[in-house]
Amino acid sequence: MSNGLHEPRSTKRIVRIESVADLREYEGNTDGEVIELVSYYADWLPNSTPPAGGGMFARLTDGERADNGGTIIAVTGSSTRWVRMNVSELDPVEFGAKADGIINDRAAIESTLAALNSDVKVVDFKGRNYYLGTVDLNEQPVFQINSKDGVRLMGMPRMHVTNQLTDYLGYSPIFEFIDCNDIYAECHAVSDSFDPASPHGPVAVQLKSASKSVAGARIIAKVTRGLAALQTVRMTNTKTRRQSADPTWKSIEYSVEADDSEYGVRFISSGDDAHGVIRTNQVSRSYFVVGVSNHTAVVNSLNQRYFMDVLIKAYFDDVTNIHVILNQQSSNGAEWPVSIEHQNDTDDTTIKNITLDLNIIDRINVRAYTREFVCVGRSLTLAGANRATTNCVTDEITIRGHIEQHLHSDLLTLPSITNSGGLIHLDMFSTLNDTQGFTICRGSSRSGKVQGDLTAKPARISLRDLRPDGLEVAVDIFMKADNADLGAANSFRIRENLLLTLADDGSGAVIDVQHVNSRHRGTGAIPTVTYSIHDGELHVLGSEYTRANAEMTVKMEIIGGRVV
Repeated sequence: MSNGLHEPRSTKRIVRIESVADLREYEGNTDGEVIELVSYYADWLPNSTPPAGGGMFARLTDGERADNGGTIIAVTGSSTRWVRMNVSELDPVEFGAKADGIINDRAAIESTLAALNSDVKVVDFKGRNYYLGTVDLNEQPVFQINSKDGVRLMGMPRMHVTNQLTDYLGYSPIFEFIDCNDIYAECHAVSDSFDPASPHGPVAVQLKSASKSVAGARIIAKVTRGLAALQTVRMTNTKTRRQSADPTWKSIEYSVEADDSEYGVRFISSGDDAHGVIRTNQVSRSYFVVGVSNHTAVVNSLNQRYFMDVLIKAYFDDVTNIHVILNQQSSNGAEWPVSIEHQNDTDDTTIKNITLDLNIIDRINVRAYTREFVCVGRSLTLAGANRATTNCVTDEITIRGHIEQHLHSDLLTLPSITNSGGLIHLDMFSTLNDTQGFTICRGSSRSGKVQGDLTAKPARISLRDLRPDGLEVAVDIFMKADNADLGAANSFRIRENLLLTLADDGSGAVIDVQHVNSRHRGTGAIPTVTYSIHDGELHVLGSEYTRANAEMTVKMEIIGGRVV
């Protein structure tokens, strides 16, 4: 028969239609009639290109139903509709996608996603390759799903794009979800090009909270030569501190991979209560979180480059309760593996309760100004200037694990002096010249270090969590006139037991000092030590050593009181 139609020999036989184009020309007879669509397109070949996108359709007279190109086909110039039968999930090939990675399938996939409804919430991409054309407009998604709960995008599609973005850190999400609860998405975003020195490219999956708070997302995503595998963005009050009523996206589970890209995951002030696994190769920042809380991330990083592998940052919002397990190998030409920092003009954010488990080996070509492994408490203005002293709070930072460490690649750098103090719990050693107001904790011992005029600048040790109490501590102090003097030719060592009284408000006093032993080396007067308590801290001042490179290390060990 012409037009690709095959008339039945009897009324019991089902008409076979060769293509959707032919179906749009077939009127049929009565509602309820069933036909078989052989293939979406008529250009299939038995031995090379099998038919695809076909199925069973039933006739329905309903001129109000729009042709969606896949599950509803309208007969041209008629109110007759052919409705695909037994639809429980959608397939882009059934909406006209070629899925050959060459022909542009964007329109077909748009039609597929538009057909999602309360009865059909699943799209199965069946692991195929789809070409989506050019991405050239920053922050413009390829596909957007807005306010549809329970959507499931299955079958890990490989979404190929031609990257013509130009903005630094410019991006185009393949799938952007806005205000959707309980979603599941798989996507592999693949770009034709990527420049790590001027990064921009596709994002596999982006989650946006715009008009309401939502919860629930499970994401399996990959990115090759792009900006990120997964990204979240808050749309309300983005330049101010987040309020309780501001929309956010909570409860996110993810497993992502990134290769030759800028980020593994990037959470931007949205995405509390998230946990996942990140695998990266040749990525600048595997785990970048801003203004979020309650995260657990396992990062397996190979050949990391340029910046910090793990960057935990407070712009306008506080960051709390983050646990990162970082396995990093062969970082090449990068900055610190981990940085915990503030960047704002208000100087008032808090980063607290951060736990880092680090396994780091084979760092090469380390940048001279970031030779350390972890940067803690750096405070920057929005313009990027480093604050020497900050009111931002960085507290309860725990660092554990194993790193290939030596004296020329110290564990820590503390670029900003903290006015509020802060506890850093360490398993490993550090060769800091000055703890910048932080207290270093190892079990029941706490340490502080200061460099400069020891008569004017005290070493500070936090007494937080130890008050109110009558507390006895042992204090070991080591002072040097010149920190470059490895032989300690002019130095003073002293051990004393102190009895402290501590009140809830941070006030207190040193009420008894028991001298245990001391040792002075060099010429000049023997230094003395003065103790006092200020704002919940033990301050220790020295004497005699006043040069800019003099140093004093104080270690306090708890002996008695309520603490065991």
